[in-house]
Amino acid sequence: MMDQENLATDAASVRSGSGTLSLLREELGATLEMHLARGHDGTWIRWLESGSGTPLVVSSPVGLPFELWVPLVRRLQTQYRIIFMQRRGLWGSAIPADPAQLGVDAHARDLARVIDERGTHDFLALAFCSGALPLMRCFDFTAHRPRRLCLMSGRFCVGDPVPAQALYDYVGDDPVRRNDLIKLMAEYAPEAVRDDLERELGKPGQLLAQLHAVEDSRRSDGAYPLPPDMRVTFVYGECDDELIKQSTLEYVRQGKEQPWNLIEIPNGSHFYLHEDPTNTARVILDAFACAE
Repeated sequence: MMDQENLATDAASVRSGSGTLSLLREELGATLEMHLARGHDGTWIRWLESGSGTPLVVSSPVGLPFELWVPLVRRLQTQYRIIFMQRRGLWGSAIPADPAQLGVDAHARDLARVIDERGTHDFLALAFCSGALPLMRCFDFTAHRPRRLCLMSGRFCVGDPVPAQALYDYVGDDPVRRNDLIKLMAEYAPEAVRDDLERELGKPGQLLAQLHAVEDSRRSDGAYPLPPDMRVTFVYGECDDELIKQSTLEYVRQGKEQPWNLIEIPNGSHFYLHEDPTNTARVILDAFACAE
């Protein structure tokens, strides 16, 4: 059964990111700040801000830390104030005691809370991969609306759910099985973050938290309605996953009466955002250009 002690994390551990913050400031400059807020269930949520200009809220997918976004943030922060929420269960925010609070809806509520907490009225929003669904759903929980969304390789298709509890029970206390499972999960991340992700998932509670987050993300219905007249740019790479491309095109076709744009990145893989941050920054600037 679930180890609730391993799932619960308090504010002290969330606040302990000062060392990491100082290292990131060396990369991004003195404008980088760390903030805390409580989620709807009391879970501590941490978000980072860097740069100056129009606020840009970023919804990252499961298992990708802020550190992997740094090359892109560095290119965007002269024009935007990047607001990056650390997803609950990994990379800085706390792990809730209830695994049901690790899914898409909980993440959507966290995004809404950060937007409300910061008092963001005039802003843009960006999501990548499995970060797209929480961003789309967060508008159920906040009255604030961005001038434009940019959804990059959004996972709108429903995949096979990871049987989180069954996998965790199977692993048990067997270190070999546990290490195999951690490495399997890390393989889904870009190469640049695999070692860090393996170490992070080795901490108490983190592996189970991420299994539940992935399971819920895969199970979610991608055809989630956006508010009427929401301005959206959809982006995917030419070499991206076929299911992602097909479901994105279907989404755009269904919303043909909406003010939506579509950008395809030539030769881009699913992780083009991390492999070519310079070109990706240009794509994002183009996507938001009509909102300025």
